[in-house]
Amino acid sequence: MTAVVAVTIEPAGGDPSTAAALAALAASASSRPWSVSTFTAELARDDRVYLTARVEGRLVGVVGLAMQDGDAHVMTFAVDPAWQHQGIARRLLAALLDEAQRRGAAVTLEVRATDERTRRLYRRAGFEDAGVRRDYYGPGADAIIAWRR
Repeated sequence: MTAVVAVTIEPAGGDPSTAAALAALAASASSRPWSVSTFTAELARDDRVYLTARVEGRLVGVVGLAMQDGDAHVMTFAVDPAWQHQGIARRLLAALLDEAQRRGAAVTLEVRATDERTRRLYRRAGFEDAGVRRDYYGPGADAIIAWRR
């Protein structure tokens, strides 16, 4: 893995152009991307934290966290395919976990059971498998529930 030298991690803005850019990024990186309207609604909520990764000003990643009852749930996580395998996901996740820790929250997420690369990223960040959501991603596509306490 070659680390990207100049990655800027910052809170996502709440304006419509930000939601559109995040939706375009998600469409390039996810089989189940969120729409512009979903990002718009999420960015407007006070109980959400969305962080972006930028390289030379270009949006290359996003991760989002929902706060509820003292816990935090990873809502979305995407890195532009052209920028994957360069440490951006690791940096975004570390920043998000720092924010959750600052708020005193344990963090949970779902990850596709067959996505070993992403599961390895989460394990390295201290997540432990806690259960399975059958058919979460569609028929026969289970999710692993993981927690970092």
